[in-house]
Amino acid sequence: MDRLAVDQRTRMGMIMTDPNDAEAETSKFIEDFVQQHWDEQGSACYLSNLGFRLKNDVPESQRVIADGLHEFLRRNPVVRVVQHPEIPQKIGAVPLSVAVPDQIENLFSKKVGSGSDKKWGSYEQVFWDAFIKPIDGEARFVCLDDTGFEVSDGQASEMKEGCYEITPQDLTKDLVGATISERVAATHEAINAWLEKNSLQQEAFSAPKKNLRRRGGDRLDDFFNVFEGLSEDDLSRITIPLDILFKLNAKK
Repeated sequence: MDRLAVDQRTRMGMIMTDPNDAEAETSKFIEDFVQQHWDEQGSACYLSNLGFRLKNDVPESQRVIADGLHEFLRRNPVVRVVQHPEIPQKIGAVPLSVAVPDQIENLFSKKVGSGSDKKWGSYEQVFWDAFIKPIDGEARFVCLDDTGFEVSDGQASEMKEGCYEITPQDLTKDLVGATISERVAATHEAINAWLEKNSLQQEAFSAPKKNLRRRGGDRLDDFFNVFEGLSEDDLSRITIPLDILFKLNAKK
């Protein structure tokens, strides 16, 4: 073989990924991603979400799963595929170490088998944002007094009595490509962990309860708030005619 041909093969080898390497990387990514999802959410990772992340994070995986992700996992059981018994469209994956319960639908609920019994709260927007927005400065403080609380960013030396620090480690984890419901769940978990660390109660930062009949404009906002926390799968099944929404908003 002449030198030119060798050089061309070498260059191609630098560009093209070995099929075996691509399959190994795909399997490793799937195993790690499903395990991380289980650790954080305590529920099955939807194959649709997993496929989206594979396409973005491991582009070469698209050749490996050309016959479909479900088929690939059937041939390469690096995780356990589960299907909701009542909603066939709900197909997910859990780590092989997870014991599948008799009621498989429980695997599609948040925090299956979790020791945490913390409930999700409804928080003031400024408090919720404190766990989402990057910290502008050395530290973020949540200061409590008899009238309520205040959130501010500043220098670590500005820490005062009655104030509690939010560190970068306390913020919601960056879930690239996650669904809205997964982001909401991750923020609730971050807040619950921070509250527990500082021995604080949810009620100190809760949003005031609204009266559905207080004002017409608020009725529609509260109506939409009912759906907060539902999965995208559930939300996609809800259809409400626009004229009904207008009637609900105008009803006293």
